[in-house]
Amino acid sequence: MLRLLYFIFFAFIFSCTIIEDSDITSQKELDNLQFKSIEITQKLSSGTQNATGFATDSVLDVTTPTGKLNKQIKIQWPEVSTNSKLKYRSGITSGIYISNWYYETGKIYNSVVFVNNVAKEIYSFRYDANGRLNKIITRVPHVNLGPATSNDTLIYKTNGELASITRKYPATGTIATFTNLNYQTSDNSSKLNTFIFQGMEYVRPCSGGGCPQWGGNYHVSPAPANSNFPAGVMNLATFQREYLSMQDFNSINQNNCGSTGCDAWIDTFYFHPLMILKDQFDAGNDLLFIYMVDWWQPISTQESTTDEKVTFSFKYDL
Repeated sequence: MLRLLYFIFFAFIFSCTIIEDSDITSQKELDNLQFKSIEITQKLSSGTQNATGFATDSVLDVTTPTGKLNKQIKIQWPEVSTNSKLKYRSGITSGIYISNWYYETGKIYNSVVFVNNVAKEIYSFRYDANGRLNKIITRVPHVNLGPATSNDTLIYKTNGELASITRKYPATGTIATFTNLNYQTSDNSSKLNTFIFQGMEYVRPCSGGGCPQWGGNYHVSPAPANSNFPAGVMNLATFQREYLSMQDFNSINQNNCGSTGCDAWIDTFYFHPLMILKDQFDAGNDLLFIYMVDWWQPISTQESTTDEKVTFSFKYDL
C-alpha cells in the first residue's frame, strides 16, 4: 500500500511537507501520489548548505530478460560542493541526475546516476521467483562494457532474516562475505544488531549500566568489537514515510576515554540508492545498515569535535 512513499533518508532527515497522512483518504489518492522534489540541508562545521533537487515521472515501455519496465523517476541532483558531506564514489560533482527504473510489479530494477546523459554509477536490483530481493549488483564507477564493481548474493534464513551476503569482485575474481549477522528480537519483530565484513564489525552499541557511553547509535570497530573506543561513531535514525537521519557524531563523551582521550574524525558519506529506496524492501532498514560498508567512510586524517548532519526533505503532491 505504501510502495510509492519510499523516499526517506539519512543524519539525513526526510519529511513529507506537502502531503500529510490526514490528506490521504483513499487508496486511489495514495496510488496517485507523485514525488516532486527533495530539499537538501547540510549542517557542517563550515556552515549550512541548502539545495533542491526536482523529480519527474515518465512512462517506460521496455522489456528486459527479467521483466517489463513501465516507469521511470528522474531526480535532477544539485551540484556537489567541495566541502559537501554527501559525495559520490565516482567523484562526480555537477550535471547529475538519478534515474530509477521500475518493473510493472512496482519493484526497482536499476538506479542509475548520470552526468550529462553518461552513466557514472549503476546499482541493479534483482529478485527470486517469489519476488524477494536476492541480488544487488554495483558498477561504481561505471565502465562501459567493463565488469561489475561488486556482485552481491543475499542468502536468507527460513524465517526471512538475512543469513549472510556473498560479495564477488568480478574484476579480481575475489570473494568477501558478510558474516555474523545477529538479530535482536522484540515486540514480534527483529532488527539486525551486528555484522562483520572484511575484518570490521558494525554494531548497534550496548546501552545501559556497564556500557561505555561514547555516543552515537552505530559503531564500527576492528572485529571483534570490544569496550575500546570504536573507529567510527554515527547516528542513524528513520521513521517510515517521515525521515531518515544520518549524523557524523564527533562530540564524544570523554568520561570513558582515560587520560589520553578519544579522538574523532570527519567522516564522509557517499550516495547509495538505498538511502531513498530502502522502504521498497521488507528488510530495508537492515539493508541500509549493511550497506554502510559502501556509503560510510568513518576513518580519515582530519580530527573534529563537531557533529555534522545532512537532511533530505521529500515533498509529494497528488
